[in-house]
Amino acid sequence: MLAVGDADFQKKCLGKMRDVSQREGRTVLFVSHNLAAVADLTSRAIVLNGGSVSADGPVADAISHYLSQVSNASVYENTAGQLPSPHLKRVEVITSELNGVHQSGKPLEVKFLIRHDTPMSKACFSFNIINQFQNAVVQAWAFPPEVQYGTTSGETQLLCRFPTLKLNVGHYHLRTHLTEPPGMEIYEKLDGLCPFEVIRIEDTRLWGWDPSASAYFEETEWIVESDGA
Repeated sequence: MLAVGDADFQKKCLGKMRDVSQREGRTVLFVSHNLAAVADLTSRAIVLNGGSVSADGPVADAISHYLSQVSNASVYENTAGQLPSPHLKRVEVITSELNGVHQSGKPLEVKFLIRHDTPMSKACFSFNIINQFQNAVVQAWAFPPEVQYGTTSGETQLLCRFPTLKLNVGHYHLRTHLTEPPGMEIYEKLDGLCPFEVIRIEDTRLWGWDPSASAYFEETEWIVESDGA
């Protein structure tokens, strides 16, 4: 049912399951490959492999076991062969967990290998993180004069590190831009690169984590300054 429903329908279904399990004290069997929903809704998880139980226990342990059994690294490699103009040869998103799964709030790294047989005068590289609703939610850039590279023939590897990437749960990918400064040459624009998933295992919230509620989290402090009469 969830697989064929739209976003609002899925939200209502997940909310009802949460109410039944947490507020009414009833047991709900939830079967899904959606790790964010599994981490949010359940307190115990069972991993099946070929019809047999391969893990049964706390959700965090079960998810770690599941990820160790699958292969879905967030990597892009250019398959068009050698190109004369500057281009991305390889991109890799290094998530906190195995196989393209990232825990919100943990460090995330992205490696870019740029091939430039034709030297670039003032290389400008940027990328966006795009969420499942096709909205750009993060932008990072390596622009001159702060970051300079590619002025001779060869390859350059750039590493972008987010110390605490506080994305909301959901599915994401990269969109890249390799150009000269505005008004000059545009070398390459790519979209749909390196899909990865963000989950929250350790944190809980009364209404759960909804991908459509926000794109990003920030630390907050609440102070009750007055209460009652």
